[in-house]
Amino acid sequence: MFEDPNPPSPAARFWIKLLRVSVLALLLLFTSLIYRAATAEVRLDFLYVIAGPLVLVFAGLLVALRSDAPSGGALAFAISFCGSCSLLCAAALLFVLGAAARESPPWVDLFWAGTLLAFGTAATAAFRLLRWRRELGWSLGPTWPGGILGAVCFVLCLTLLVSVLSREQWPAGQARAVECLRQIHSAQQSYATGHKRSFSATLAALGPAAAKAAPSEEAADLVDEYLARGAKYGYRFEYTPGPRDAEGRITQYVLTARPNSYQRGSLRSFYSDQTGVICSTAQDRPATKDDPALN
Repeated sequence: MFEDPNPPSPAARFWIKLLRVSVLALLLLFTSLIYRAATAEVRLDFLYVIAGPLVLVFAGLLVALRSDAPSGGALAFAISFCGSCSLLCAAALLFVLGAAARESPPWVDLFWAGTLLAFGTAATAAFRLLRWRRELGWSLGPTWPGGILGAVCFVLCLTLLVSVLSREQWPAGQARAVECLRQIHSAQQSYATGHKRSFSATLAALGPAAAKAAPSEEAADLVDEYLARGAKYGYRFEYTPGPRDAEGRITQYVLTARPNSYQRGSLRSFYSDQTGVICSTAQDRPATKDDPALN
């Protein structure tokens, strides 16, 4: 086996460690994303189709970078794949920071910012190491297979992402939206039991209380923070309380759920009220009580 004539310089060791740390950070970021999927805080299909293979890619790249003199193929792969993905992450970060995505939980912004930083750092470190090895005239081995493999992996990930986002969308998401409506109904019944038979004035009032604070009328701790904000599983939930009666109680309410993005025939909108009956429509409009009820 070819051995490099001289040990890596301190500068080279810095870039090698930086590359390893960046890839390890990507591995942890996408592993945490799969954990989010397992805890049902985000769409499962997108994450398991995309994040699962990426975790394997990052784990394999870490193995290839275990030497203090990484092969040219591994470096070319890191440059091609991480460089391309950094552009994709930049586009995703710009999207989630836009007005159309403001209902996303804060961790989504942090995730895309973190992946953009890690991908960019990994590509930069790999490029610097590749130049450094060439400058010293050390054996690189063929670099083009790694570059092509990196480009192919990026195109496959991009293709999977586009196909998941553009295909008929997730019947499971619709089922979860119905589950959320039923969860809100159940929470309203519990809320009314403890508050003079009155439903809550806002959806946020059903949400979690502040740290170490006891449940109250403004934060009853009956639904999670995502549902309390009215955004979960790709749906927007809107709660409209009815007028108060002579005793100041809210005895009626209307609850609607609409998908964030609509595709004809693939997603449904829902309507419900204090009766618990859920109606739905596949048309691009809010559902009403006159739409067919779910069985």
